[in-house]
Amino acid sequence: MNMKSHKAIVLTALMVLSVFAMPMSAAAQTVDSADRTVDTTEVQPGDVVTVTVDVTATETGNISVTEEFSPAFADVSLTDLHGTIPAAQAAGNEGVTLAYQGEDSVSVTYEVTIPDDAEAGDTFTIEGSASVDGNAADTGTTTLTVPTDGGNGEEPPAEPSAPAPSDVDTIYQGEELTVDVSGTSVGSGDILQIRQGLIGEDGDTLAATATVDENGMATFSGDDTAELAAEGVDRYHFFQSSGAEIDGSQFEVVKQDLTAESYGDVYYDNEAPSDNGVTISSDNIDLAGGSFNVTIASDDLDQDELNEVFGGAASAHGDEKIMLTVDSAEKDFDVDFSGYDYGTYNFTVESLTSNAEDTFDIEYAEAGEVSASFADTVFSQERGDYAEFTVDLQNTESATVHITDGSGEYESELTVTDSNDGEDADDGQVTVQMNTFLAGGHGDAYSPADGADSVTVDSDSESSIGDYRLAAGSYDLTVTAGGEEQDVATLSLEERSTTGISSIVAPSSADFGSADAITNGSELSEVAFGDHLALEVEASGVFTYLNDDVNAQGMSITFSQENFEGQYGNAPTFDVSGSAFDLVEDADNNRFFVTVDTDALDNVDAGDEYSVTFEINGTNNPYVADGETESVSTTVTFLERTSSFGVVEAPYQVLATDDTEVRGTSNLAPGSEITVQALKSGDFLRQDTSVEVMEDGTWTATFDFADRQVGEEFDLSLKRAGNTDAVDAVFSDTAEWETSGASEELQQRVNELETLLSETMDELEQKNATIEELRTQLNESGGASQELLDQKNATIEDLNQQLAQAESDLLNSTTTIADLNSEIEALNLSVRTLEADNADLESQLESLQSTLDEKNSTIEDQQSTIDEQKSTISDLQSQLEEAQQTTTTSGPGFTAVLALVALMGAALLAVRRKQ
Repeated sequence: MNMKSHKAIVLTALMVLSVFAMPMSAAAQTVDSADRTVDTTEVQPGDVVTVTVDVTATETGNISVTEEFSPAFADVSLTDLHGTIPAAQAAGNEGVTLAYQGEDSVSVTYEVTIPDDAEAGDTFTIEGSASVDGNAADTGTTTLTVPTDGGNGEEPPAEPSAPAPSDVDTIYQGEELTVDVSGTSVGSGDILQIRQGLIGEDGDTLAATATVDENGMATFSGDDTAELAAEGVDRYHFFQSSGAEIDGSQFEVVKQDLTAESYGDVYYDNEAPSDNGVTISSDNIDLAGGSFNVTIASDDLDQDELNEVFGGAASAHGDEKIMLTVDSAEKDFDVDFSGYDYGTYNFTVESLTSNAEDTFDIEYAEAGEVSASFADTVFSQERGDYAEFTVDLQNTESATVHITDGSGEYESELTVTDSNDGEDADDGQVTVQMNTFLAGGHGDAYSPADGADSVTVDSDSESSIGDYRLAAGSYDLTVTAGGEEQDVATLSLEERSTTGISSIVAPSSADFGSADAITNGSELSEVAFGDHLALEVEASGVFTYLNDDVNAQGMSITFSQENFEGQYGNAPTFDVSGSAFDLVEDADNNRFFVTVDTDALDNVDAGDEYSVTFEINGTNNPYVADGETESVSTTVTFLERTSSFGVVEAPYQVLATDDTEVRGTSNLAPGSEITVQALKSGDFLRQDTSVEVMEDGTWTATFDFADRQVGEEFDLSLKRAGNTDAVDAVFSDTAEWETSGASEELQQRVNELETLLSETMDELEQKNATIEELRTQLNESGGASQELLDQKNATIEDLNQQLAQAESDLLNSTTTIADLNSEIEALNLSVRTLEADNADLESQLESLQSTLDEKNSTIEDQQSTIDEQKSTISDLQSQLEEAQQTTTTSGPGFTAVLALVALMGAALLAVRRKQ
């Protein structure tokens, strides 16, 4: 945005203010105070500076704030309005303007970003003004400066006013320099000067001098060049004699890189000399022609001892030092302290080419007893994963580990070495990582799990198990050091498993790149587009061959649409390959995650429900039986981002209290933040910028509306909520959810009644089934003894008692229904009082009342049925008594019994048909 467009927006903002302005008082108000504060005035490229402007009026009026920037910033954003919302506002890289209506004070905070290409010495100016009812006051000028010292308090060397030479000779600081001037006008006995600066530029200064000899040679000692600057533009020098600059004599001076660092850490007396020594390095060795000499000196060793310690690589230099030749950027020199006293020896390294030097030390110590052991007695892992076991070493850097399955079908021998380099140098441990998928001749199965330690496999020792993979079971581990077996342990390989799959969602703003971050999300089966989605697969025995697309060794993850309505049933499917998916492993917890960019999915629409299946096919996986498949599934439904107030019918009723709540729902991931605003004819009432969606999809915003009146109308709206929902609202004595709750309570009571009726019907069915069973038993018996008749008689008596209880229960149910009807009538009256204008709810109540009447009618029918059953059973009982008398009088026989059975069967059949 250029300044012209910014000013146009400013004018627009002021015009908006005039539209909304209330009539002003006769006397216009003025600015009482106007201040600007910044968190820093010293900046660097890319810095973000926070600016706050506070304006106070003498009395309530229309306030405007204008800030102008020169030059423009890289970015400008309003960050905090401190609870006072402007009627109009504009912000751009060249300025900020805000206009307020009817305020006595305002405060605004904004942030400006310094351009990345800002240079040392650049300044950025903020100028502004504030006005109340058109009466302006200056808020002053603030200058942000990029310091020339780089922010560290030290003035850097100035850059040359002309381009620095690009093709010049270079010497080391402290290097002896011999100059041949025989081909110039400079003669024997003349003074040759080294000038610091650039040829042809002003401001050069004298740095060193030398006298030209009879051969036209001038020599500057190492002490002379040691005083020459070697940094920034000051590193450039040239030659001058008798006030005349010598053309083509420009050169630069640099420091020689020189470092000396011992390797091998502590040098034990049982170690080989090649394991210990010093590395001398020089990154700019090319300036020395690829080779230079150094001297080694020590207060702890004389020259002969130094020669002995460094061996054939050294030669004497002077009376106390030795000399070594460094012919590569990194040169190792071994040392041998055999026969010397134990202790720490200090050394100084000095370059013979420059004034560069460094120091190092070597500790020589007596080795203790060699030992090696396993960190645990049992190491466990699932087949197909990485198994690890740790070997602890004492007084040795290496040991040998032997692995076998006990039967001799598989074995391998490893040499483990504790590195003397890197962060874990000489930590006394080596952790071996075993790829259980590759072990057995399928590839490099053993490697160090940490740092620079080494694990070497004796290729002749490792068994090949052909196309098979290591079986589940116990493997023996043995460690040997110092020529002796030191310890044993067990490696237990267990069968792998596939446990489950679930979906996790998180707000779009949340970190979602690690297992810990993902598990902070919520386990839900619905996700709104734009939110994070991850599939959590719980499975072991897959991590040695798991790849980004989850398609190796018979594995797959497939999305299949469940609610597809296509004519030919070809429901869309897709896998997890492509840029919309990322793999996050968590092998320690036997799970992995596939994160899904929900905005990057192709041909997935709102409302689509997908089943997501993780599968391992045994045909292609060595850990699943051939022909079998392991699979787990879950469902995910994709939704448009929506949030609402959940009002049944406007207006939304809000309490006029100091802690009133406004509630609603959202399908955004739990933890998402939305903004709730309350407005009345453009007059901002309150806002809550950190309303958070809860786990159950609800949100609650709290407001202070104590100064509002019942019946006063206003608007509620949502921002950052996926959609822009707005409803009419009114201040009321009853909260919205209390009114809508009456209908919910009524529905709950109806549901309870339906449950009671269903249970009663089930009980009647059970009794009928028992009677039917009795009839069947009588038919199958073909007759009955007196004992059987007594048993059936008792059964009928028991049925009578149960039916009597059912009748009692129904009577109680009827009483309960009557009570419920009374409560519903009272509730209807309450609802009609609360919702006088709510015709829909009245209709719902009538419909519910009709449903209850139908249920009452059903119960009455059931009562009639039970009465008929009682009558039928009474008749059966009379006939049974007659049959008993007949049997007693006539003696044994089956004619009467068979007749009775036939009568009972016919009667029971009639009862069932009536039902």
